[in-house]
Amino acid sequence: MTLNLSDPRQYSNIFPDSNMLISQAQADLVDNNSDSSLMVALIEDLLKREQDEFLSVAYNLAPNREISDYIWDALQCAINSGKTRFFSIPVILVVGSGSKATVKTILNGEALNQLLLAKGILSKDQNPFVSDTLYQLDDVVRLKPSYLYKQQHSHAKIDLFDKSVSDIENLGENVYLRYIVGGADIVETGSFDKRKFDTLGLELMQFITDSLKTDGATIFPIPFPLCNLSEAAHLGERYRKEIHISLRLSNQVRQMRQNGKNPEVRLKTVDETIKVELWDNLSMKPVEILSWHLERRDDFELVCSILNGLFVDMQLAVSYE
Repeated sequence: MTLNLSDPRQYSNIFPDSNMLISQAQADLVDNNSDSSLMVALIEDLLKREQDEFLSVAYNLAPNREISDYIWDALQCAINSGKTRFFSIPVILVVGSGSKATVKTILNGEALNQLLLAKGILSKDQNPFVSDTLYQLDDVVRLKPSYLYKQQHSHAKIDLFDKSVSDIENLGENVYLRYIVGGADIVETGSFDKRKFDTLGLELMQFITDSLKTDGATIFPIPFPLCNLSEAAHLGERYRKEIHISLRLSNQVRQMRQNGKNPEVRLKTVDETIKVELWDNLSMKPVEILSWHLERRDDFELVCSILNGLFVDMQLAVSYE
């Protein structure tokens, strides 16, 4: 069972006829061509010439989801075709403090590198390296596809970001998105073995907790599976939205039920956004409104499944506007 919602995102019916990526994607999909090598080659040429704007236009003006996804997948193949691969571990930090607290977002990069080696996530013959900084979304978003492509083809170390570190200034209970970033040589065909990430378990959570320990604050880290750095911005934001909505809903629902009220959820879609309104049986207006803005890359069915799972777990009745 999932939510009775329709995807509110609009795709453009007006796009440049001269855009070779859209044209190639259309041709491949019409012919049901499973070989995307020509598409990947076209994108690699654009990356080498630093034509990021051309890539952005093709992706954002794709006339439908199928073409948009096809361009995205080919872009990921092109960016990550080098012998060095940059990876990220998105980390959601749930921080609580009764007064203003400053959390230093610094880790012991060498100790973390050793942990990843011990758990088989990385191997010594990959010449792995991990940064000691927990980076922000803005740091990751600023990395242009052409820049990532060239860095991964030049065996660069983590010199991708400015050295400035942004601490977390927290008051109350809040959700923050940060990224562990590293790199490794690819010694076999394919990407990192994400299945091995499960072996880290509580050890990585405890490592982050110990590293970020701050007087006057409770910190609960939730690390998510390792991914290519080129995909980290999208995936991290999805995790952040899920945890943010889950935390806000659970806190409100618990409080409402303790006060003898009957919480329920009303859903609607507005301007490419799913609006989650929490009501009780007596109120004339929502107790809280939460939003999940849908990005171009979001899997709408997956987002609906995530939200539906939250509502089922909290035993919330759902209605629609």
